[in-house]
Amino acid sequence: MFRNPMRICLLAFLLLVCLLSLVAADEQHIIADVKAFFETQNVTRQAELVRRIKADPAYRRARVGEYLHRAPLFDDLEPGHKRIDVALSESRKLPVTLRIPKGYSPSRPYPLLYVLHCSGCDAQWSIRFGERLLRDKVDKYVIAAPAGYGPQDFYPCETSAILRTIKKSVHIDSDRVWVTGYSAGGCSSWALAVLQPDEFTAAIPVAGSLYIGPQTPAFLANMAHTYVLNVWGAKDNLPGWDADKVGIAESNRQLRAEVQRLGLPVDSHEYPNLGHGGVMPPRELLMPALKRRREHHPQQVHHTFQHPCQAKAYWLERNMKQGELASRRPAPLDQRPGENVNRAIERALDSQRGVLRGVIEEQTIRIDAKNAEEITVWIGDGMIDWQKPVRVLMDDHEVFNDTIEPDLSVCLTQAARTRDFDRLRWAGLIVRAAAPAELVTGATTVQETPDED
Repeated sequence: MFRNPMRICLLAFLLLVCLLSLVAADEQHIIADVKAFFETQNVTRQAELVRRIKADPAYRRARVGEYLHRAPLFDDLEPGHKRIDVALSESRKLPVTLRIPKGYSPSRPYPLLYVLHCSGCDAQWSIRFGERLLRDKVDKYVIAAPAGYGPQDFYPCETSAILRTIKKSVHIDSDRVWVTGYSAGGCSSWALAVLQPDEFTAAIPVAGSLYIGPQTPAFLANMAHTYVLNVWGAKDNLPGWDADKVGIAESNRQLRAEVQRLGLPVDSHEYPNLGHGGVMPPRELLMPALKRRREHHPQQVHHTFQHPCQAKAYWLERNMKQGELASRRPAPLDQRPGENVNRAIERALDSQRGVLRGVIEEQTIRIDAKNAEEITVWIGDGMIDWQKPVRVLMDDHEVFNDTIEPDLSVCLTQAARTRDFDRLRWAGLIVRAAAPAELVTGATTVQETPDED
């Protein structure tokens, strides 16, 4: 009966199909529980759902990212333009236009092109710019265009809130998010590349320049793991956002020399015959940039920040406290006699600048910080060996030395908080100076943004 090889192969195939169907059917219960987890804020109910998921015979920890992407958390949207309003505070909302591609399906994640408009332009201009960039690939992407966005020094917490709201509205692949913009949008793209680098796969500033105050050079090392494609015209003499009014072209030449000296992942392209208008990224550089994926857990993190809501990079995060303000203007502002108010603000921001540093050396994690009283060290797959003890040193003081178990409750809670289903956090350690570190649980509260000024 079983001597026929074709019959044996057919039976084996049918058995495999049956097994896969059974697994898929069992996983539907898990996926339904994941959805229910996202729909409740009740910690007791969330804990019950986690226990039920883990007890399911079909549960596999390695498949949790897939469960998250398969959960029906998103609405079915018609192709075209959709407006969403992002609540940035009790008094300020920001409209964001989404371009939903043809054939959009809420069941699969899409890469996101986040486009910042030029001065005097609007969201529709940004959408058209994104379409010109992507050309025949445009319906493989979601394009997002905030209207009336603010510069990072005025509204430092704006971008994180916008990205979270987008990811709640549309199914996004968090490993494939690019920021781009023209002119003022190019300047803002640069600012995001250095102030919030781990939010993006890459930045593509066009006809813009980098300037976030006199302390700009201190932030360049933030880009160690985030690719930048910088494009400008050689005859672009319009002033960028720098205090010395250096033209955009010259500013970018100086920056090109500095990033080369530091060995940062920046490609610079200068069009010899163009000024401020008509600049577009060359296809031979743009297309490889769009094939990149975001870094997850680099072994070394060095992140300089101005504001608490920008104090997070990869697996390090400065925890915010109640009473911290999302303000550009530090209070009290010590404005010296005859001093320009912007210079006083820059000087104040320079004094409150903070740094997060971390190094992973096998099972040892070394961290130190400036202007960060409480830090969370997030642990994801690939960072450590879960079977061996982990040693954490804060300023050379041992604050933790024990094994850590991946916690599904922490993973789902953080996925719901960040809307990032691709860089999963399975554990966390809260570090306060030399005190013993505290394990994060599913019930740990994380303040997402500072209080409104």
